[in-house]
Amino acid sequence: MYDDACIHVVERTAFPLMGYTIRNASWRFTAFFPWDGAALAPVAPAVPRSVQLYDHRGDVPGGSGFEGADFYEDVNVAGAFPGVAEELLGALKAEFNIV
Repeated sequence: MYDDACIHVVERTAFPLMGYTIRNASWRFTAFFPWDGAALAPVAPAVPRSVQLYDHRGDVPGGSGFEGADFYEDVNVAGAFPGVAEELLGALKAEFNIV
């Protein structure tokens, strides 16, 4: 169904968007930027097309690993925490040298 979206069958210069993700103890943040396939970098100035923020503050490690953690959180809370999303966008851009 999604074979044409798989990174293994689409030339890396042809992606319309590229997602970058960072994670800290409380949050996982992803920003999707328009992609410049010739430069293999986000289109400058890098303004995300969409963002995702996932709250992992309730994750509780347990047992011999992280069986109690919700590694697959699926509720995007970026709209509810705009300050956190903006802070993490800045950190993401700094980490990946995105301008």
